[in-house]
Amino acid sequence: MSATLSPEATAAPSAASASLPASWLRRVVMHRFTHFAVIGGAAFVLAPPSDDMRTIRITPDEASSVWAVRARHGVSKELPPKEKREALAQYIEDELYYREGLRLGLDKGDGIVRNRVVQKMMFYAEDVGGVSAPTTDEALRAYFDAHRSAYVREQEMKFAHVFVSSSTHPSDGARVAMALRDKLVADAPVDPKSLSEAFAATRLREWNTPTDLVQDFGESAVREMAQSEVGKWSAPIASPFGWHLVRVIERRGGRDATFEEVRRDLVIDYQSDRKRGSMDALFLRLKKEYRLDVHLPQGETFSLPERSTGRTAARGGE
Repeated sequence: MSATLSPEATAAPSAASASLPASWLRRVVMHRFTHFAVIGGAAFVLAPPSDDMRTIRITPDEASSVWAVRARHGVSKELPPKEKREALAQYIEDELYYREGLRLGLDKGDGIVRNRVVQKMMFYAEDVGGVSAPTTDEALRAYFDAHRSAYVREQEMKFAHVFVSSSTHPSDGARVAMALRDKLVADAPVDPKSLSEAFAATRLREWNTPTDLVQDFGESAVREMAQSEVGKWSAPIASPFGWHLVRVIERRGGRDATFEEVRRDLVIDYQSDRKRGSMDALFLRLKKEYRLDVHLPQGETFSLPERSTGRTAARGGE
């Protein structure tokens, strides 16, 4: 893809241009666009030629991929001939700019370009590792059998609850809660709801796991609740919101989950492990093929870990 200049375009400067004021010439020389053109021209001359970089080959698969990407943004899955030509022309034009940019070294020091190339390498590693292959039931069940200990159902508990807010009792909340407990354990039955202040719990259900309760009570309070004796009102338990009296009615659970119970989590975990495995394989191969020469400030040390950092490619922008 080349072009030749016409004789008029290469003719010597006219007498009119030769007589331009020196101040105009100084402005041209000082203009930053002129600097860019000079630097770019020098890069163009000095950049090493490459026959392979100068050849743009489009395979049928690549053309189909270009059309598929364009079709995703349209209303029809099948592009008309005109749109196919336009999409391929734009792809080739972009490739021309990209190749020439690489040849001139314009990718050097560009964090956006660097991150995108890293991401594409991650896509490559995942594809080579078979991450994009469909997840079968057989593979999921094998993964489940190998990781059963990670899918234990938490123990759940059903409990009654009386709350004393630190907002209404900033200094005597513990004393007020203890007085309420005395009423609850007295011989005359008392409805706990009639003694409790409103508690804005967001995740409370009939049965709750410790994980469910942490958000509303805090870790320290949940630990005390978990140790409370079944059937008896606890001593006042402090939380970031106030004081709590708890009577555990029943506990259940603490068992291994079934395959169907955790199927959705299995799919996510299985895919995540496959991605991590593909990145580890690429990382270990490249560690052997590349030489690392790192110079750090005095007293600082560094060595590459045995595994990759765990990052994986995100296909949202693809």
